[in-house]
Amino acid sequence: MVLRSVKESDNGDYRLTVNATGVSAQVSTNHTLHALEPVANVTLRASDSSPREHFDAVVLTCSARGTQLQRDWLFHNDPVRANYRITIAGDTLLIARVQRTDTGWYTCIVSNGLNNESAETFVNVYRKYRDAQSI
Repeated sequence: MVLRSVKESDNGDYRLTVNATGVSAQVSTNHTLHALEPVANVTLRASDSSPREHFDAVVLTCSARGTQLQRDWLFHNDPVRANYRITIAGDTLLIARVQRTDTGWYTCIVSNGLNNESAETFVNVYRKYRDAQSI
């Protein structure tokens, strides 16, 4: 059996029954179909692209279309790992009490086994007590 142009709406349980001609035998099997839609429209947004060190938090949100999406986060092309200041959950990465060393490019790579796409954004952390006229 071949299914062509499968869509996510085709997902579900299917039962295949084969009747052998001239034999009183019947074979049945059940299968579950999980169709994937490709990753598309990946965007990465920062809640604050100019936060103050040791004071502000930044939430990065990685949005995408597709099914069964997996997200990987990079900072300066290195994997981001959760720690006491960094929380990764679903499509968000939270950096609590940002530090100057958090300044740089963040990348979100979204994949699902069919394809992957990425988006990036720059966060520039300022000193906590910056002069308003120097901004």
